[in-house]
Formats: sequence, C-alpha cells, structure tokens
Amino acid sequence: MNKKTKRLIIFLWGTLFFFLGLSGNSPSLWAKAKKASPKARLIQIEDQVMPGRLRIILKTSRPVSYRSFTLSGPNRLAIDLSPCQLTKGKTFEIKDPFIEGLRYAQFNSKTVRIVLTVNQKPTYHFSSKKGKPYQVFIDFSNIKPRTPPPIAQKSEEEILPKIPIEEFKKEKTFRDNLLKEERSLAQKPRITFDFYMSNLHNVLRLIGDVGERNILVGDEVKEKKVTLSLKEVPWDEALDSILESNNLKKMNRGEKTILITTAENYKKILDDERKEREAKRKEEQDELKTEEQRQKVGKINWEKREFQIKNVDVKMVEEIIQGSIEKEKKIASERGTGSQRETVTETVKTSGANVNIMSISHTNMLIARGPEKELEYIGGLIKLIDQPISQVMIEARIVEADATFTRDLGVQWGGASSFANAYGPFAGTIRGTESVTGAGSNYAVNLPLSSTSTAYGGLGFTFASTNLNIDVRIQAMEQQGRGKTISSPKILTIDNKEATIKQGSSIPVTTRDPNNTYSTAYRDAALVLKVTPHISSSKKIRITVEVSKNEPDFTKVDSLGNPTIKTKEAKTEMMVTDGDTVVIGGILYKKETFQDNKVPGLGDIPILGWLFKTRYRTTEDTELLIFLTTKIQKSSLSERFGNDGNES
Repeated sequence: MNKKTKRLIIFLWGTLFFFLGLSGNSPSLWAKAKKASPKARLIQIEDQVMPGRLRIILKTSRPVSYRSFTLSGPNRLAIDLSPCQLTKGKTFEIKDPFIEGLRYAQFNSKTVRIVLTVNQKPTYHFSSKKGKPYQVFIDFSNIKPRTPPPIAQKSEEEILPKIPIEEFKKEKTFRDNLLKEERSLAQKPRITFDFYMSNLHNVLRLIGDVGERNILVGDEVKEKKVTLSLKEVPWDEALDSILESNNLKKMNRGEKTILITTAENYKKILDDERKEREAKRKEEQDELKTEEQRQKVGKINWEKREFQIKNVDVKMVEEIIQGSIEKEKKIASERGTGSQRETVTETVKTSGANVNIMSISHTNMLIARGPEKELEYIGGLIKLIDQPISQVMIEARIVEADATFTRDLGVQWGGASSFANAYGPFAGTIRGTESVTGAGSNYAVNLPLSSTSTAYGGLGFTFASTNLNIDVRIQAMEQQGRGKTISSPKILTIDNKEATIKQGSSIPVTTRDPNNTYSTAYRDAALVLKVTPHISSSKKIRITVEVSKNEPDFTKVDSLGNPTIKTKEAKTEMMVTDGDTVVIGGILYKKETFQDNKVPGLGDIPILGWLFKTRYRTTEDTELLIFLTTKIQKSSLSERFGNDGNES
C-alpha cells in the first residue's frame, strides 16, 4: 500500500469513531435508555392505641425519607414524606380524640405533606419498619391512658347514600386551600446580608421586619456589635445563628413577639418564673390546707375559758402564748412524716385557726376559745408565766469628796472584821487582799487614784461589802469638811426592769432656724444612773449599770453663746451577792480659789500695789463617788425560791 491509501484508511476509521462517540454521549439517547425510577405512594394512614401512647402509622409502597416540624395556634405536627405521591381519589381518616384534625396534600412533585392537629403540645418520636408496605411510626407519649375502642361488627346490609358531584368539588377546594396554607408555612422569608461591626440592635430589627415579628431587646444587648455574612437563609435560622455566636437567648412572648436577652438574664428569668410558679402552687396548697382545716374545725366542739393573770401584764402573756403557738406549729411541720408527725401534731401543736385568744387590759384577764386539749395546753403555759415577780431595792449614795478622802477610800479603804469560830476571833482583810493576819493590811480595795499613777477623768467600778463601815467614813468626811453627800436616793424595781436615778439640772440653749427665728430649748446636764437587776436561782444579782455625767463647759461656747456639754459615760455588767455595794468613781472636778492679803490703800495702787499685797491660789481636786447597793426583797424571794435556794 502506498502512502495515499494508508491516509485514506486512517481518515475513515477516525470519522467512524467520532460519530460513535457522539451517539454514545448524547443526553437524549441516554434518557431514552435509562428507565425512570418509580416514586413511593401513600397507601394508608392508621391510628393504633397502645399502653400509655398513641401510634400513627403511615404506610407507603416504597421506602421514603421523612422530616417533621411543629406549629402552634393551634398545636400541629407536620410530616413531609419524600419521594412520595398521593393516590388520586384515596382518602384517609383518624378517629382518635387526641387527633382533632387530619390534612394531607401533594406539597410539590416529590413531597407529600401530612398535618396532624392535636389537642395539646405534642411529645412524640419517629421510627420505621422496612417491608412491603414500608411503615413510618409516630408515637405520641403525652396522652391519657385509654382502652382500645370496641371493634364494630359488620351489619348485614349497609346502604351508602349517593354523594353529589358538588361535594367532590368542595373537597377539591379544601385541598387547594390546604396546599396554599402549607406552602406559605414552609416558604419562610429568606434573607441575605453582609454586615461588618454593625449594631446588633439594628440587625435584629431588620430580621424582625423580614420575619414579621416584634423583637424586644434588653439594654444589656443593645451595645453589642456583630459581623456576619449570610446568603439566602430563612430569617429564623439567621436569628438563631446570631444569637448563638453572641451567647444570647430568645424567649417567645406570644405568637408575634420575641425577647432577646443574655444567657445570665435568661437563666434569671427562668428562675423567677419557676419561683413564681412554685409560690403560686404553694399558695394554692396552703389555701387547700386552710380549707381542709376549716372543715375539720367545724366538727370540733369548742370551749371558752377565762384566765385571771395575777402577777404579770396580760399583754405580755398574750404575746408569749402567740409566739409559743407559732413555734409549736413550726416544729410540727418540720418533724418527719407518718405516725411520728401525727403524734407530735396531736399532743403539742396549737394553730391560730383552732384557738382564739383575746386579752382585756383593765381586768388583766385572758380569754381563750378552742378545743379542750388546746385550752389545757394554754393553761399550762399561763401557769408557768404568771409567777410572782421578785423585787430589788437599789440604794444609791452620791458623794462629792476631796482627793484626800478619795485616796483614803482607794488605797486605805478597808477595816478589820471579826469572825466568830471555834478558835477565837482573828483579824482579816475583806475581798481583795491575801493577808489574813492581824498585823497585815486591812485594805478592802487597792484602788490608787493619785494623779501620778492614774489619769483623771475615767469612770471605774469596784466592790465593797456592807459589813464595812462605809456610812461611818462618809459621816466622818462630812464632819471634817472634806466632802458632802449630794443625795441618797432609793428605788424599788421588779426583776429584769430598768431603774433610773437622775441628779442634775437642765440648762437653756438658744437655737436659730434658717428663717433667723430664735427659740430656746433645754438640755440635760445631769448625772444619770441606770440599773437593770436580774435575780438568779443562786440568790445572786446580775446587774447592768450605765452611768453618764453631762456638765456644761462655759469656757467653750458656740456663736450663740451656748456652752458645750462634756460627757462621761461608763457601762458594765457584773454579778454581785445580795447586799454587796458597788463603788463607781473617776468623775473628777478641779476647783481653784484665790485669796488676796494686802495693806489697805497701798495694795490697790496699780503695778506698785503688788509690793504691798500677796495673792494665794488654792487648787482643790474633787471626785464624785457613787455607792450602789442592791438588796433582794425577802418577801418576793421567799415566794419564788424554796428552802434550798433553787428556783421553783
């Protein structure tokens, strides 16, 4: 073969392969060769009552995929089956009362949409079973238990009425409306935007406009910035993406309103709503218990008793009983359950709903009305409360003495006391020394008050005993002109009640208001002594003493000429024996006196007169001492304590 023949053969083969390749890749040829895959058809929709749940069964001719979503107002569950088609003229029905409505339609060429209207928010899960037919199961678990309906027996003859053709037209119209409604629900508005460092509040407003929702944004969210780019996404997915990226939460407030807030505030709102629900539930339970108690009280025989209160105030008794009632009620409610709680409630609980208590002040009488057992309980309380109250006599001696007498009382305050015993008399020191020999110190208190060792002006407390001759010392001081007794008040008070002794005067003070109106008021410049005694079972007295000394200082005055008030205060609590004396000291005064000795006439000459006269200045330190003696009144003591000294 020559070269021309070879080229011709190669050209013919190439042309053949070229046309074969075109025919093999032609879409129309492949489309004709390829068989169309058949779609599944919806065969049946059935309901089946099972223990504790309701099952809806969707039967199809072939396997299908399914997805679902819920709608509110009313509560609905929508199921999409694909690829699937409806069979023309095929109708389905569900008669279970949980399913209030059944609608189905060909949503698009590949999808069948089924909408179940239920009577409450559905709780459900899906499952499937392969086979012929293919079955999709929807199990609702939040329904009340029920028994399966009885199987209807077939009648011998059933005559179906003729269905006019117009009714099929109505069915067709209903199907068209259903299809239109479901398509509008599924075709949610989509949104495309691109933002960089934009205000989150404005972005949320835009999404709300697209989704036709009212977006409420808290102040804590408004200042946030957002950067995002979204293309063709449903508005609700865009909203969820923004909230998730910014750690925010949404809360539905009705059908058209969404609240946007932070995760912390979201948790707080949920907690507040939970507490509100719990409080409301507790309030309903309390109302139910109150109503049950009222019904129970109506069946109890009530009695009326009068209690004459002899020793204490009836108002105080009423308050104590009311407090005891509430306390017993609380104890009964906090103790376990079962028979033990019932026993406690039966024996000690007294509730306000079962007992009415009323006090009458002018007769000091308490009137109670209620069941017999609870009245006995109240009577026992009154017997414990209405006891004779002991009284305490408080004797106070307020003495003004010079420093010499003070030192005598502080450093040398004592005296020998004789004690009778089998070995004869001996001299000893009372309260505060270690020596018990006759040659030793007889000081009762070692309380030095000289200015070289102790600063003046502080209040102090110490003890003395009534068997020391304090009265004799005070009388001797007055006879020597070294001091004087300002007052000796006595006051009687009951146990645990404050007694006040006041010695002094009130000084006028001028005040001026913003309108330049002057007025005069009086301020106390006095010595105030407050004593609160409490008698213990061991015949000792615990006393709370509060001393204050206010005096004017005319060397320091304000713009209106009012003197300042110098204040000294002391407060303490101590335990003393019946008849002991407490000494309070440390309130000091400094008194200066001047005396001139001169030659008559010559001593009055200015400047040169000092050659013919002499001036003497005397400084005298004065201290205020308070002697406080407490004594239990024997008549009250015998009523309250037995022979052994223990409180009855």
